[in-house]
Amino acid sequence: MWCWLNENSGAVQAIAAVVVVGLTATLVWVTWQYVRLTKRISETAQRQLSAAMQPVLSLEVLEEGTHFKFGERIKIRGTIGIANRGQQPVKIKAISAVVRLRSTKETEPVLYPITDRDNLVLMPNDRPDIRDFVLFTDFVYNAPTEDCSLGIYVDCTDLAGVSEHSFFYDQASGLRHYFGFKKPVEQVGLRSKLKRLKARLDQWASLENKHSEDS
Repeated sequence: MWCWLNENSGAVQAIAAVVVVGLTATLVWVTWQYVRLTKRISETAQRQLSAAMQPVLSLEVLEEGTHFKFGERIKIRGTIGIANRGQQPVKIKAISAVVRLRSTKETEPVLYPITDRDNLVLMPNDRPDIRDFVLFTDFVYNAPTEDCSLGIYVDCTDLAGVSEHSFFYDQASGLRHYFGFKKPVEQVGLRSKLKRLKARLDQWASLENKHSEDS
């Protein structure tokens, strides 16, 4: 046998190389399947955790009023109520309003922050949190056919911040839920940012005047 191996050493080495390649390929395939299985298990566990921590909010626009004056930006006042109807505490991260201007030409949605980095914790079956707000929109009232519609976004998490959710409410569609923080529009242009900054400054000035009148 040793003589045969010595005489066919080249063939034996070739066979051994093929066997090693085959074993390596098998090991790579098994490892890849294991990685896929581990990823699926991890994703399933994350979905189960998110579902277990999913908040149940009720969101309602209690009062809404729009101020129109020709040549000036449209102002919206409103009151919203947020309640935790689930079994787990919910941390409110941010509240935003979506304003849509309806005209004969187009419908343009714009997002306005009502609060940012809120971090209010709503316990199950707590009394609804009531919020009053005033928004100075980017839209100038120039024609009587123009109209504004209002929607409210609430971003929230569990107490640990592991599970992120968004709730949206408007009169047309009612209440909708999204996994993750969902934003309907992004304002990235310099002009939009400057307009948004001016709107915030006007809003703060109005609130300061209101506080001064109250005091």
